[in-house]
Amino acid sequence: MSDRLSQFIHHLDHAYDGPALLFDLTILKERLQQLRELGDRYNGKFLMPVKAFRHPLIYQIAGEVLWGFDISNYNEYAGLLTPLTNKLVSLTDPAFDGYDLQLFLTKQNNFRIYIETISQAQKLQSQQVDFGIRLNSSSLLTTEDSDRLSSSYSRFGISDLTELVKFALSAPDRFVGFHIHHGIHENSPDTILTFARQAIALADRFQLPLPSIDLGGGLAEIGFSQLEALLIELRRLVRSPTVLIFEAGKLLFEDIGFAYGKVKSLQCDRRGWMVTLDLSKSCHLRWSQPQLIVPDSTSATQVPVSIYGATCNEGDRLGEFLVPLPNVKDSPYQEGDIVVFKNINCYSVSWNTSFNGIKPAEVKFF
Repeated sequence: MSDRLSQFIHHLDHAYDGPALLFDLTILKERLQQLRELGDRYNGKFLMPVKAFRHPLIYQIAGEVLWGFDISNYNEYAGLLTPLTNKLVSLTDPAFDGYDLQLFLTKQNNFRIYIETISQAQKLQSQQVDFGIRLNSSSLLTTEDSDRLSSSYSRFGISDLTELVKFALSAPDRFVGFHIHHGIHENSPDTILTFARQAIALADRFQLPLPSIDLGGGLAEIGFSQLEALLIELRRLVRSPTVLIFEAGKLLFEDIGFAYGKVKSLQCDRRGWMVTLDLSKSCHLRWSQPQLIVPDSTSATQVPVSIYGATCNEGDRLGEFLVPLPNVKDSPYQEGDIVVFKNINCYSVSWNTSFNGIKPAEVKFF
């Protein structure tokens, strides 16, 4: 536990007001600044996927540093702050059916949509907005390396561009390039370089302009330690005027999330200790696999502790952990103790809800 987190938790002994999801803004701001510097250096733009952390403070902080936001629908756009002067809003909606895209231009932002079907292209013809084509990542990988073919095949993007290219060539001043989503594939620098090579080859084959390539997300598997080296390789490969776009979700938000709750009751039987908190897995921690931050102790004795939420749902279980016994005590916790977890996914903020009379957890920052 960092000193800053420890100080925050210590303060709760006197000011506890219920369970909370807790996020480290210092680490987030450091990562945002790193991305800003890399983007400026290598003609890149990093966008925040709105789904990654649904909170107005996060939108504000990210918007002050990054180039814009990646969204999937109007509800995500509506939740962003106003104005978004000159920020890029990039829409990839597999359910786009021709709805009015002027709705996405009400915050003084720039806008583009990526399409992936002939029907979407036909419905887009009457709307004067920038657009790109969403490529199928599985198809791109197997085009370059047939040994990569597997049972997993991305549902997103198009593999045969023939008809969509005609639409792009009919409006070259509005065509912004390609978008590639590769969420189901193991990611690495080689994967992203493959996508870039294939995008360039397709643009050359069909004589399309290539103002930008959106190489999607999945950067957490690469990490900040390898990111600059990847950008250097991409800039050797991709023509200098072509902007490299990335969607930084997990890369920004991984390991900044914590949660805490208070021990409400506990008991011991032959299987070990059972502890009930006012923090609920079912209500507050969906998408998360919480890891217990164990209390400090010099004791060599560890006991199994199963930790549950306060709902009457049998499955409301945060996990089973080995916990050292506090010095000169025979119980790992006492009623009223505050229990802290790490590895809290920022998606949990969107799923944080009330059920069975349990209120949503507070969302806090330090």
